[in-house]
Amino acid sequence: MNYKIENKYLEVEIADLGAELQSIVRKSDGKNLLWNGDKTYWGRRSPLLFPTIGVCKEGSYLYGGKEYEIGKHGFVKDRVFEVVRQEKDELWFGLKADEETKKSYPFAFALSVGYVLKNSRMRVYWKVENKGEETMYFSIGGHPAFNIPIDGSKRSENFLKFKGVEKLVSTAVNLEYCLIDEEKKDTIALIPDGKGNGYLALTGHLFDNDALLMENSQINEITYCTPEKKEYLTVSFETPIVGVWSMPGDDVPFVSIEPWYGRADGLSFNRKLEDKCCGNVLDAGGTWQKFYEIEIHEEE
Repeated sequence: MNYKIENKYLEVEIADLGAELQSIVRKSDGKNLLWNGDKTYWGRRSPLLFPTIGVCKEGSYLYGGKEYEIGKHGFVKDRVFEVVRQEKDELWFGLKADEETKKSYPFAFALSVGYVLKNSRMRVYWKVENKGEETMYFSIGGHPAFNIPIDGSKRSENFLKFKGVEKLVSTAVNLEYCLIDEEKKDTIALIPDGKGNGYLALTGHLFDNDALLMENSQINEITYCTPEKKEYLTVSFETPIVGVWSMPGDDVPFVSIEPWYGRADGLSFNRKLEDKCCGNVLDAGGTWQKFYEIEIHEEE
């Protein structure tokens, strides 16, 4: 079932399946800026990644002397959440561990996802609670995809703007295993704007080797821009890792910005859950909460 929240500027629709965004409509012109999930390209829109991100080495991980099989990006994206709070401009979903989740993740977790509107911005909150009696290890991340272009141009004519940087270092993905090749780094030269920021042209071959993966908190704000470099959507975050992903080609009409607390395993990873890169540790009875933000710019 889908639910709506709105204010003067935005109307947002979210499904209880995966607590996944379905649309973000700018009221001033009726444009939906969220990717529509067209299966010709990619059938998701904004899946939540938990309790793992990306692919686990050998499709599983080790914890407490046992092996647990788990699929790419975890399992909550395919679970129905409960609506726990709804107001006109705010909506919260909840999901708790059960016998089925414990087959692939043995912890007693409670996960809350909140969507809160304020003017032309929306905050997406993640709250994780450890309801068990042992230390819990988890990764969590977002995967929202947005329409680009929005004006009839080709994607390759559009840009992403990276605030505060003029170059980036991307860690390579090994396409054969979908794991991280930590020994291979690529420097991404951006187009400087003279103000300390850099633009990235969304050329057709940019995603030939899967996602651009920026580690070590290199960037905390990315803006979608038209061919004229007019800004229309900004994603801001404080995550240690962010991915930028789409499919190869000039005519693929979306690009995903992925703020992550965690990532896929590396080629040489020991497969132990507690040793995952940038994973999170939560003591028994503890609570962890973070958010990222989406801002929709009004047309001038």
